[in-house]
Amino acid sequence: MIIAAMDAAPATTQMIVPLRKMDFRNDLHRIACPVLLMVGKDDPITPPVFSESIAESLRDNQLTYHRYSECRHGVIADKLDEAMKAVRDFVGRF
Repeated sequence: MIIAAMDAAPATTQMIVPLRKMDFRNDLHRIACPVLLMVGKDDPITPPVFSESIAESLRDNQLTYHRYSECRHGVIADKLDEAMKAVRDFVGRF
């Protein structure tokens, strides 16, 4: 089991490293559809300041933004009921 995990590490690194270079903030103004943005206030992977930057790049009339306290990166895992209500409410508008 440990050997399999060690063998997977280089492949995982090859997948993750390019993600660090992905920055689409300059293209966010091109989004024309409604957006649901759900953020954990305690997210150590994607800090809320990044989500604020995304939110600022979108028009207010297209953005539904939820910030969840006592929530980390996995909003649905950490706040299942609240997150699913937000998704249902968002989808129900259309």
